[in-house]
Amino acid sequence: MPYQYPSILAGTPLTASVFAAIETDYVFKSANATPRTNNTPVADPDLQFTVVSGGVYLAEFNLQYAGIAAAGFSTTWSVPSPGTGNRSVLGPASNAAQSNADAISMKCSVFSMGAACIYGCARNNVGAFQFAYESCLFTAVANGSLILNWAQASTNATGTILGANSWGRMVQLA
Repeated sequence: MPYQYPSILAGTPLTASVFAAIETDYVFKSANATPRTNNTPVADPDLQFTVVSGGVYLAEFNLQYAGIAAAGFSTTWSVPSPGTGNRSVLGPASNAAQSNADAISMKCSVFSMGAACIYGCARNNVGAFQFAYESCLFTAVANGSLILNWAQASTNATGTILGANSWGRMVQLA
């Protein structure tokens, strides 16, 4: 089905709300997050979008994170309950310490919105970033927010960081 949202008929006044409906929303982190030292996913204050009931959305996050192999990195998505949809993920699966992370195994899978996706920290250094990419096509069942939650995969005193320049993009398709 071709992209059709919103339907702007001839003669429709071009108002701010009409233009807002056809724009893609972007969010990003302008600074590194405070390191997290536990495995309880918490909402990221920067990587969130507003959704409306019945809206069909295409959302994606490009995440730059750093941590040690013993801690890892974990994500979940929150959507208005009961959330629907599955997210596609791509990122390091390996914790095999390798300074440049150029010969590691990768995770290429599908997870439900609320299920934890655990990524490896193959660079094994809180100053050496790697990336994960997640995307989803979903229908919002209520008004609310799409929120990226993140934590360490295993609690460790050495904090895991979600880095500056991590970003999200979302467009309403219907």
